[in-house]
Amino acid sequence: MVPDSGAGQVVVRPTCGGWLRLAHTPTPVLDLLRIVGLDTIIPLHPTLDDALAPQPAT
Repeated sequence: MVPDSGAGQVVVRPTCGGWLRLAHTPTPVLDLLRIVGLDTIIPLHPTLDDALAPQPAT
């Protein structure tokens, strides 16, 4: 459990060419990510195949 005071302070910073994508995320977790605004930072995918598919360069 992450206290609400610190949930918005999670920083996602890929290093060495890494990435973070979430797949098949449970609804309560999605709700939390949306509330704290992380859904705009962390790519969310409905399936593992979608998450592992090549992503367009940004």
